[in-house]
Amino acid sequence: MTVSAASPRHVPDEIIAMRSLPHTRTGKKIEVPLKRILQGAEPGAVLSIDAP
Repeated sequence: MTVSAASPRHVPDEIIAMRSLPHTRTGKKIEVPLKRILQGAEPGAVLSIDAP
């Protein structure tokens, strides 16, 4: 699908390239907290670094 064929709802305003996504100790990707941090949320409010 090309950008011209997609509706504005499906085209992001900005694309931020990341080298890699952080993972939990169990191997799950931490996508949602990372997205919230990039949107301006405080890291401490979005994730717990001390979580087991």
